[in-house]
Amino acid sequence: MKNVRQSIGTRACQRSRNRSLVGGAIKNRHYRGKETTRGRALDMPKHMRRAIKQADKARALAASVGRCRRGHRCLSPACPQCAQAAQALLTSITNKFVREHENECRIAFVTVIPRNSLVRKGALHAFNLANFKRRVRDGFMKPSALWAIGSVDFSLNERQYGARELTWFPHVHSIVATYDVDELARDLRAAFPRSDHAPRPVMVKEWDGDARVFAYIFKANFGRRISIEKMQRFNKRTGKNRACRGTTSGRLRVSERIELALYLDAVGLDGRLLFRNARLYRTEKSVRIQLTTS
Repeated sequence: MKNVRQSIGTRACQRSRNRSLVGGAIKNRHYRGKETTRGRALDMPKHMRRAIKQADKARALAASVGRCRRGHRCLSPACPQCAQAAQALLTSITNKFVREHENECRIAFVTVIPRNSLVRKGALHAFNLANFKRRVRDGFMKPSALWAIGSVDFSLNERQYGARELTWFPHVHSIVATYDVDELARDLRAAFPRSDHAPRPVMVKEWDGDARVFAYIFKANFGRRISIEKMQRFNKRTGKNRACRGTTSGRLRVSERIELALYLDAVGLDGRLLFRNARLYRTEKSVRIQLTTS
């Protein structure tokens, strides 16, 4: 019976990948040529191989990722090759879409963190990504936000001295069109209030035209975020140092990489994407983004 369940789960996952717009574009021969320019840079890092192989429940994923080859992609976001190919594709089509519409409005780079979105380490498999994205889209349903294109990012939060348990920290990076960046910032701060785990849940910066921001939005690598409670920072206004909360970054540990890899594999290449008044649509050779009426 166990083998039957595994077989059913495998077929369901494969059907989901076959319907993926991003996965279909990666498999398309027209796009495959772009992938070759990355060369050996797309090879799986050794620490990722070790992480996946050390988990019994990840053996199937390890086997699938290990068989991934050019022309026979596994289409799993847990695979560094497929994830980076998807990042390159989404960066390219988003850049093209924004360039086509940048003269119609002002463009802002936005990061938002909804309240009560922390996930305890070890419980990521139960995280409802669809509900999380719905909450973010509801926050973008403001007159000041014309359309939005983004992706869910994951970091593992840790206090410097281990005062609290490790928690996954889902948040959204996006590019948002508006007529007034200041009004957009006010609306988003009202929609995403402060909380203990996110004292600054909204970051809005007007886009400076640098296309690298799109690669950051769809990034394929994730890490650890370490909070430093008592950090000294120079205050230019007073001319003195002040105590504040700071952060530094680090790499995920083996068990953390396994947990995140399994979750990303379950949600698929399209799973983290978030759109408001825009959507992906399939073309003859790839995918593109177009505006919608709702």
